Amino acid sequence: MNKAPIYNQNNSYKLPKDIVTGRYYIDVAMVKPNTHQPKLLLGINGKIKNKWFQLMPITIK
Repeated sequence: MNKAPIYNQNNSYKLPKDIVTGRYYIDVAMVKPNTHQPKLLLGINGKIKNKWFQLMPITIK
């Protein structure tokens, strides 16, 4: 049986210096260019609403 390939991606992001500490969630979607409108379903678990997917929580300390 063939397995789907696994791809790893590492990104870094600068957060605003005045971001409030607390728990946040990383959500992703494939959106129409220059909009925040999701256009297709991703083949992953975690669908939350309107074709957006919640990947994981993060904590800002």
